[in-house]
Amino acid sequence: MSISPLVFVKSWTAPSGNLEDIRRFANDVSRLDFSQVSSVNETISVEANKNHSIDINDGIESAWIDEEVTTAPVDERMLEFLRQLKSVVNRIQNSSTITELASLKSDVDNLCASARESEGTALSFGLLTKTLMTNTMNDLVERDTEAFNTFVKEQLNWPHTNVKSLSKETIDELLRKASLLCVADPTDEKENLLLLMKCICRPFNIQFKYHFMTEKKTNTPSKPEWFYEFALKVFRSSLSFIQLFQQIMPEGMIAVHEFMKVMQELMKEKINLIMDLDVHLAHLIRETLYYSTKLKQLYNFPQKDSLSLYLLKQPMVYSRWLDIEAADVKMQLNAIESSKDAWELARDDVEELYTAVPIKSFVLYRNAMASLKSILEMIPCEEFCRGFFHTLQLKPSIQFVDWLESYYQNHEGSTTLIPGGAHVTSEQSFSEVRRMCKLYGAFKLLLDWHLDLEDEEVYILSQETNLEKPVDKQVLAEESSVFLPLRKRLSKLCNQTFELLMHRVTQYLEATFDSFASINTWTLQEKPPSDKSYEGSISPEAVGFDIALRRLINSIHEIILGAPFFEIVCRIADIVEDWLLHIMHTHQFSNRGAVQFARDSLQFLTAFSDYPLVQMKRLTSSLPLLTFEQTEKLCIKDLLRQINNGDYETLKTINPENTLSPSESLDVLYRRVDTWSRDN
Repeated sequence: MSISPLVFVKSWTAPSGNLEDIRRFANDVSRLDFSQVSSVNETISVEANKNHSIDINDGIESAWIDEEVTTAPVDERMLEFLRQLKSVVNRIQNSSTITELASLKSDVDNLCASARESEGTALSFGLLTKTLMTNTMNDLVERDTEAFNTFVKEQLNWPHTNVKSLSKETIDELLRKASLLCVADPTDEKENLLLLMKCICRPFNIQFKYHFMTEKKTNTPSKPEWFYEFALKVFRSSLSFIQLFQQIMPEGMIAVHEFMKVMQELMKEKINLIMDLDVHLAHLIRETLYYSTKLKQLYNFPQKDSLSLYLLKQPMVYSRWLDIEAADVKMQLNAIESSKDAWELARDDVEELYTAVPIKSFVLYRNAMASLKSILEMIPCEEFCRGFFHTLQLKPSIQFVDWLESYYQNHEGSTTLIPGGAHVTSEQSFSEVRRMCKLYGAFKLLLDWHLDLEDEEVYILSQETNLEKPVDKQVLAEESSVFLPLRKRLSKLCNQTFELLMHRVTQYLEATFDSFASINTWTLQEKPPSDKSYEGSISPEAVGFDIALRRLINSIHEIILGAPFFEIVCRIADIVEDWLLHIMHTHQFSNRGAVQFARDSLQFLTAFSDYPLVQMKRLTSSLPLLTFEQTEKLCIKDLLRQINNGDYETLKTINPENTLSPSESLDVLYRRVDTWSRDN
């Protein structure tokens, strides 16, 4: 039987909203009859009310009226609302699919908006309609998901489906049923996840909860890698089956990614249970970053939907993580700096380096920083990258440099080896050289390593493909200034330590060279039969210096490598050349003494024979003049006379590679005793 608008309004003045009420409400709305409405002043009598109540007999006690009254009229605005209400409710009841019903959402929203404007009874009608749609949607979702789950389980043996064995007809039927569920779950307002993927994930969700959210031993907060490995295994095994649904996916959606999103919703619940525990937080974040990076690499899963970004954005998680990691790094550095073997060489890492053999403390520091750098490269957000770099890359680097610099200042900064001018043994001096080599090598390696960080642009943010948004190159350029002070400081310390190293080298060589420089004549000495390193006879005073020189170069080469080592060797060669030239220009030489001095000098030069950059041209140009052998045709004074007269041809024949100027050549010749002899 039809119901007039006024009777309907009076009947639903105080609905309870339970399931039975919703059903009666939908039934009454469908029976609304607007044909008998003759005016806006429609009234209802007691008898009419009683007859109506008896006819519908639906238990609505509010429909009975005990005495005859004249009710308020149903105005045109309410009538229009009721017409709209009937249209929407009828379409809700006639919807046979989830998609069809979901398309009515905007109509229901408009109806509720109109109800809010009308207020009063209309407002309750809007709420009842919204509840009706929700209940109807739940029924359709339950019906279709149950049908799909039954099909894939019984017909396809999911989740153990062999995709290769499926016939075309079976796949077509699968896709037909799946297309009904290829919409966002209308029963879940929190996440825009496809119903289809929720159905497919159902058996894996059951397994996940059983293993990682019950009392099983696999439910261990300290082992987040276990449930991440489980998820990766699920993705690998299900990939071919999930890809079947790509052809029915809504535009812009990737089936595999939607499947992963659904799986990750349950993983978020697990993460939420662990992230409040400080003792497990750092490990949880690292494993989450590994997992998210793996998804990015294997399946191109978008970083904006990654679990790592979800976790880092949770309240206080990021700041707590940085504090935990910073405390751990500081403890590691303190242990490194206080270690007894901090200054021992770590030869196992030589192949990775090109400037020096590192000390153990540097290797431990570098390994700690490299581990953190690998974490930095996986962080999916520029803001988080920036904070991570400042806290866990820049600050630890400054601490380590402070420690090395204090060592430089407290132990090596003075110009004397032992305070008070005490006597220094050769071994003490040699030990100081090695220590300074290690310190210089540490500064050099540290500078090179940080320059590599700067070149890779990972000190600010991770790779651009890993970021949530594009990189601002201007921001990148401005941020580089943060690292600049440390780089300048390291460069300055490298230069200072290098000069101090050369000072120690000079002190070590001086001790053995002084005895050689203090003699006035050079006498012949047969080479020691047990020593095969000498080609000719050298003076006994030269043996000690030659041994010390070779020992020094070999020892430095054990620590310093590549270009820095060659720079040191060249500086040592300059020192030795200056000393030998000083002897030459402050002594008088007999023929025998000149030959002996030349032999000694050439022996020293063989220590540099493996280094072609070392030439000592001033010395090698002077020695042939110092040992010039007079003949009947050309005596020493004839040669002097020719040079003074501007004739340099004879001078060129003596040494074609002579680089000395005429005046410098004269200075060398005047060091010969026979230059002043009256016999010549």
